[in-house]
Amino acid sequence: DRKKALAKVVNNQTFLIDASAIIVAIGDPEVSARWYEKDPMIALEHIVLAATALDYGTCWIGAFDEDAIKHLLKIPVNVKVIAVLPIGVPDETPAPRPRKEFSEIFFKEEWQNPWPTL
Repeated sequence: DRKKALAKVVNNQTFLIDASAIIVAIGDPEVSARWYEKDPMIALEHIVLAATALDYGTCWIGAFDEDAIKHLLKIPVNVKVIAVLPIGVPDETPAPRPRKEFSEIFFKEEWQNPWPTL
């Protein structure tokens, strides 16, 4: 089964086996040396937002054996694997993590100059 093989080369992340779908995002530096990583990441994040809006779970995975994924999926050697994104019905719904204060992440004009709270 391809999902089991993929789970193995993604650092034995066995939850991939139960995913409804697994997206392997790729980029070709020969097509765009500047954007080959960024464009797939933007696309994946849109997929994450859409899936979440439909109550599906997702999980960005960036730790994997790239050569093994390329071999398994017959991806050309010059094409880069950017990320793996399983999508499915979550087994659990953990509570949201606490958000940082607005002033901790937004600065006005220079670093460590907190943006006024809206």
